[in-house]
Amino acid sequence: MILSVARAELVCVECGRQSDPKARGWQGHLVECDDDGEDEVVFFCPLCALREFGDVRRRRRNHREN
Repeated sequence: MILSVARAELVCVECGRQSDPKARGWQGHLVECDDDGEDEVVFFCPLCALREFGDVRRRRRNHREN
């Protein structure tokens, strides 16, 4: 059996940076779009995600401790 795998390249919504094939550290966020009423997923590179949302790992640890 041969499977075909589509490749996708993520583009940061903030800075326009393009991901490498592994996209390690990238975050996707579901947002509502006002223009057409459709939801969409936007992506943030690791640097922009840290700036916009803080350290997700720290928030997860704090959440588990509470």
